[in-house]
Parts: sequence; structure tokens; C-alpha cells
Amino acid sequence: MPILVAEATGSLVSGRPETVKAVSEKVSALAQGILAAQVAWTRGALTLPLAIADASSPLADIGRSMALAALEPAGREVRLNHRRLSRRRKR
Repeated sequence: MPILVAEATGSLVSGRPETVKAVSEKVSALAQGILAAQVAWTRGALTLPLAIADASSPLADIGRSMALAALEPAGREVRLNHRRLSRRRKR
């Protein structure tokens, strides 16, 4: 944590490559998650009239699909980071 704080006070270019990569991955995953949630909401909104006509309760399904879509990019990055960082380093 002290290394992250020290790097945060300096310039982004002078930071360690791993820290810069970690931050950029998080920002990218956040943007992808927001877009995925919006796409899921749009799909749900387009199918909502049909679901109401069938007398089902689609709002919970729309919320669930939005949450899952928004969390998918972050989960993918976490899995990739774990795999990359848990490998044994060659000496």
C-alpha cells in the first residue's frame, strides 16, 4: 500500500508498470461494465411489453441481468490478474 500511495503522488509515467496496468485494467473494466449494464437494460426495456402481456414479473429479471452484465468485465479481469500474478517467476 505505501508503494501505491508513493506512486499516486508522482507522475503516472514514472509509476511501476504493474501499477499502471492494474489501474488501467480497472478503469477499462468499469467502462465495459457500465456499457454492458446499459445494453442489458435496453434489451429488458424492449422485451418488457411482451413480458407484461404474458403477465409475468420481468423487472427482477431485468435488474439481475443488468447486475450480471455489469460485473462480468470486472470478474474477467480479476481472474486474468490472479492467473498472471500467481504464476511462478523464472529466476
